[in-house]
Amino acid sequence: MTNGQTHSPRSIRIVRVAIGAMVALLAVTAIVRFLERRSSLAEVTHHWTESGIAARHPKAFATAQRASDPRRARLGLARALLADSLDVARLSDLAPDQALLEAGRIEGRLSLAASLARSVGNDEPSSWEVPTVIGGVALLEQLINGLDEGRAASSWEQPLQRARELSPTAVEPVRFLVASSLSRWHTLSDEERKETQLLLQRSLEDAGSLLLLLPGWMAIASPEQLFSSLPDSSNAWAQVNSELVRQGRWEAYCQGREGWRDRVGVELNEALAEADARRIGGDVAGARRLYLQVLSTATPSLDQAALFSQALANMPPGPIGDRLGSSFQAWLDWALPLWILDRPSLPTATYQRLASFSAFLEPASVAVAELAAGDLERATNLELRSDESWSEEWGLYYLAKTHFLVALGRHKDAVNALDKVHRNHRQGPVYRRLRRALGFTGVPEMKGTQNLQSWSQPSWSSTDWVWHGAELSLIVDDPVMDDDAEPTPRKIEIHLDELRPERAPIEIQWDGRSQGCWLVGDQGTLPLEVSLTPGLHRLVVTAPTRAQVKPGTVRLGGYRRISPDVSGPAPSKR
Repeated sequence: MTNGQTHSPRSIRIVRVAIGAMVALLAVTAIVRFLERRSSLAEVTHHWTESGIAARHPKAFATAQRASDPRRARLGLARALLADSLDVARLSDLAPDQALLEAGRIEGRLSLAASLARSVGNDEPSSWEVPTVIGGVALLEQLINGLDEGRAASSWEQPLQRARELSPTAVEPVRFLVASSLSRWHTLSDEERKETQLLLQRSLEDAGSLLLLLPGWMAIASPEQLFSSLPDSSNAWAQVNSELVRQGRWEAYCQGREGWRDRVGVELNEALAEADARRIGGDVAGARRLYLQVLSTATPSLDQAALFSQALANMPPGPIGDRLGSSFQAWLDWALPLWILDRPSLPTATYQRLASFSAFLEPASVAVAELAAGDLERATNLELRSDESWSEEWGLYYLAKTHFLVALGRHKDAVNALDKVHRNHRQGPVYRRLRRALGFTGVPEMKGTQNLQSWSQPSWSSTDWVWHGAELSLIVDDPVMDDDAEPTPRKIEIHLDELRPERAPIEIQWDGRSQGCWLVGDQGTLPLEVSLTPGLHRLVVTAPTRAQVKPGTVRLGGYRRISPDVSGPAPSKR
């Protein structure tokens, strides 16, 4: 047909019919594909719900429900089935018969996961997820059924290596390769073990891989190998320590505990530096978030007191919440007894700001904090407003007030404050020292206490300890030392009447500074060497693994003499 020629009606009808047929064919094809896609998606949804995976992995199921591509939906289900099969920890929460039934379903889920991945693989040859699922399923089946290692290796190794080639940065293929090497560690050569350890270090930087690979690695590695492979994360150290507690490996736990403590210190310093930089740069919200992180994470001790004080001083105003209030109370519980003993604790400004959060703190602690901040008037106002100032909880406050007034030279007022000390606080060395201080000033009511200057004792019994939750504290005194004496190394022998489980570690603080993690000796003793200075000292014992501890006697070595304990007449009771 040449240009300018007209079409006949018959040829036009033929063209229209052909076009109509083509459109109808395309429409039918689209409808068929839509129905197939909907059917495939419905089948995948059925597998999600029937296997129970949807209930345990709701986020992944919600993502799969939004998928319009059946291949992505099938692959998403395959990965969820594989991940669920790896989560054997959930079986421990089930009853024995339910756990056994659930374990029997794992193989069926693995088979379904492999089938789904293979159905996608033909259409997506460049997907690294497909060979990862296929290789991971083959490896788990090998571990479950105990297949011959040499015969089965190619079934998982080849697809996993293929996945690494397709996506060198993907974590999952490396995770499975490391798991396979750990499962046959005894058959690996030295070179293969070194390569595995390098892959392991890379894998452990991922939280999911750390959770899955850690138990197997801990069963093989020495403590040195284990700790050297951990990433620079306090969470990783905490996870290792938790597993060491479960296994009862106390010696390794003490090493891990120190490593965790060091890592936390580094992270807190980094967070504090970033918070200060954000505050200076105008990012108040970001700075405050980091300050709150430091304040809630820092552990009450002299090792982290400066960090805590700086974060509290620089934190912008705003609400704190109950959790941070509990942290502030813990810091006061640690610092105030040290302040009364004239030992280093927190700066005056820190006490002042802590007292400003009184709504979250115990009233008696706030009153003592006001004294430590130098504000006797505010402390007295809190005392007068309280309906429970007569109670044992306020015993520390009246000791602190007496201490404060003695320093001011207000001796009669100090005697009045000491007279209000609860009877349960009248047996310790702090009370006796205050009486002696007042007796030296010539207060008539206290003359009988002058003989206290010769008091000393080389040991303390189990009844001298004070329980405060999981913390045990003891005030140690060495009054035979002169006030200008140089610090003297002394050995303290701590006997434990009971420790369950046996050999469980405990932690010790001396004058607020951590002395580390300790293992009890065969005779139930802990030989601790400290630098002793004149005055009172605070010894604190805690069990980080929640072990049951009952302390016994404490003996202080190097005594030159022992004089009788003459306490003199006590102030009158209220």
